[in-house]
Amino acid sequence: MTASDLISDLVSPAKTSDTGEELLTMMGVYHLRHLPIVNNKELLGVISEDEILSQDVDAAVGSYPLSMRRPFVEMHTNIIDMMRIMSEYNLTAVPVIDHNNVFTGMVLQEDIVKYFGQSATFTQPGSVIIVEVNRQDYSLHEITRIIEHESAAIIGMLIFEHFNPNSIRVILKLNTKNLKHILAGLQRYEYIVEASFSEYEVIDSFQDRYDSLMNYLNV
Repeated sequence: MTASDLISDLVSPAKTSDTGEELLTMMGVYHLRHLPIVNNKELLGVISEDEILSQDVDAAVGSYPLSMRRPFVEMHTNIIDMMRIMSEYNLTAVPVIDHNNVFTGMVLQEDIVKYFGQSATFTQPGSVIIVEVNRQDYSLHEITRIIEHESAAIIGMLIFEHFNPNSIRVILKLNTKNLKHILAGLQRYEYIVEASFSEYEVIDSFQDRYDSLMNYLNV
């Protein structure tokens, strides 16, 4: 999945002749806090709701100073790097340019959330295990072997930095709801199991969090 696959056909970029008030209205309609500013297909930068509110909202945005110059992704940028850019700049919409640096559209935060919400990691039934692993001892091969030894499979995985700089947190989505022997196997190999969730708890939890996030984006 790349940026070209997720370009929104709903929202138009801001023009330098648009007023701040017009952009605030557009942001309100599409539940955004950012919009790219484009002049003849040239990406000038990204403007935020806060920047508009700090200026004269009746003036054309072309007269505004832009603190967030040109965060963007390219057509072939993968979804992980898109999320990194959006997180780095705290964007609700990221501009997309082609190989000639021409603005081609934007990817919305909401569409990325929907894409992941429809992935097998969230939609397939199963269970979740959260494991703490020493950074230097981390081995996906060993974790997979332990799980597959109990006739289960990993259908999704996330890795996060732990508050302990020497550790990482690994979140595993499995295709089984029977975790007894898998948990015993992980603990036998001295993995610290922080938490585990059954099939029904996982479905309810993911659905509740997904619904809450979508409600937040629609505020």
